[in-house]
Order: sequence, then C-alpha cells, then structure tokens
Amino acid sequence: MTVKQPQTAKNKILQNAIKLLATREHSRMELQRKLANKGFSATSIATTLQKLAADGWQSDERFAESYIALRIKSGYGPVKIAYELSNRGIAPEIVHKYLPQESEYWQKQAIKVYNSKFSAKENDYKTRAKQMCFLQSRGFTTEQINFVFKDV
Repeated sequence: MTVKQPQTAKNKILQNAIKLLATREHSRMELQRKLANKGFSATSIATTLQKLAADGWQSDERFAESYIALRIKSGYGPVKIAYELSNRGIAPEIVHKYLPQESEYWQKQAIKVYNSKFSAKENDYKTRAKQMCFLQSRGFTTEQINFVFKDV
C-alpha cells in the first residue's frame, strides 16, 4: 500500500499551473490571474511562473503564435488580434513578430471572411454599410475593408 505524501504549497501551485497549461497555451498574465483566483500568494505565483518559463512550460511567444493562428482561422483581422493579445499581456514586439504584416495577406483574409458571411456585394448604401461594419468589428482596417469593396 502506498502512502500519499502531503502536498506542499509549492507543489500545489505548480500542479495547478501545469494542469492549466495542459489544456492549452496560456500567457503569463492569464496564468497569473487564474492562479491568483485560486488563492495563491503573489510571491509564490511569481516564483512558479519564472520556473515554468525557465523550464519551457510557459512561453508568451508560443502562446502568441498559436493564438494568432487560431484567430486568423476564425476570421479575425489584425487590429482585433493585436488588441486581444495586448489584453492578455503579450508585449507589442512579440505581436509584431508573429502577426503577419503584409497588406496583401490581410486583404485576402478580409475577402475570405466577407465571402464566407455574405453571398454578394450590395450597391445599396445601408446594406454595404452594415457589411463594412461587420468587417470592422472583425478587426480589419479601413484600407482592407475598402479593398473588399473596390469593385462596387
């Protein structure tokens, strides 16, 4: 028969953090917030997060890369993705490194999102304005949206 060893606070916070990371990538800020909500102290959270980063379990760069790919696949534009990443504590230089910068790429994405949502481009001002607002809410720039409607 095996005897269960009592869990130390250090092991408990580490196990909680690894459990969170096992489900999906998390930014450092997300992990910090979730661990704080579980009642762990700020110093033990900071120590644990440093250890996880040093051991390669947590990486803001890896999180940003996977998050960007997921959001692009879901039909979101560069403005919204960058905003969401900044809200998750990702540094602007990491966002810039992994978010595609080519305008042609985002123009094609905007067309793809538009075509998946709407059947045809409308000449009616009200309908076109609603369609443009949809693309704007998805995080595409005015330039990218105008590119979608250049033929109308």
